[in-house]
Amino acid sequence: MLLLPVLLLAQAPVPASMAVEPAEVRPGDSVLLTWTFPQVPQVRLEPGGMVLPGRFQVTLRPAYTTTYRVFDARPGGPELGRTEVRVTPGMPL
Repeated sequence: MLLLPVLLLAQAPVPASMAVEPAEVRPGDSVLLTWTFPQVPQVRLEPGGMVLPGRFQVTLRPAYTTTYRVFDARPGGPELGRTEVRVTPGMPL
């Protein structure tokens, strides 16, 4: 029996990430919140309790400075990430 070496190519894991753009706005302006959490099928976005895919983006219009937190949507799931949007009423256009 002839044994040949086998090379296994493992795909590098996709890193988890979360970002908001822009990070500072005036009240009611739009921000784009994006995240990639490949290890979970669904996440829960707080505040709000929306259950969304583990890789997603959503446009939000915060009225005040808000910390957005993403949790694994499974029961008892841990927090996966957080980011803050600063809302500054007097910010120039």
